[in-house]
Amino acid sequence: MNVLQKVQNAAVRLICQLRPRDHVSSSLQQLHWLPIWSRVLYKQCILMYKVNCGQALKYITDFVGTVAAMATRSGF
Repeated sequence: MNVLQKVQNAAVRLICQLRPRDHVSSSLQQLHWLPIWSRVLYKQCILMYKVNCGQALKYITDFVGTVAAMATRSGF
């Protein structure tokens, strides 16, 4: 994820015309961009929400299941 974060930071520096040593945090906020780790977490949450509501694609719902739907819950 560090590589992706560096790419995003470089894009922010290019768009906002920042120097190489300038911080990008405030520019990320101005552009309404989330840091990479936040974007990944957001996408995971949205995907799980869609799975629970039955709005996800079939191959995703087939791949992901709830704990309550499991036949045996060993290890608990």
